[in-house]
Amino acid sequence: MSRLPEWMRDPQPPERTTLSWEIEQSLRRNRFRQWAAARWEWWQNRSRITARFPWTTAVLAWLISLAVAVAIYYLLLLGMVVD
Repeated sequence: MSRLPEWMRDPQPPERTTLSWEIEQSLRRNRFRQWAAARWEWWQNRSRITARFPWTTAVLAWLISLAVAVAIYYLLLLGMVVD
């Protein structure tokens, strides 16, 4: 048998008093709020585009950074950016 006291072997669940938990509980009180809570939960648990398409995201990020670098280069070349 374990030497731990009862409260350590079978702890009570923590009392939830965080702001997000309070908001979640208030959203579950009527149908619209239940729908909004379900949408919020879906939004929080969705898979990110970077996780689903890592190579595509990397290529697009590289192309965007290249386009920005070229734009800055041409602005410097034309003297539109002050030194």
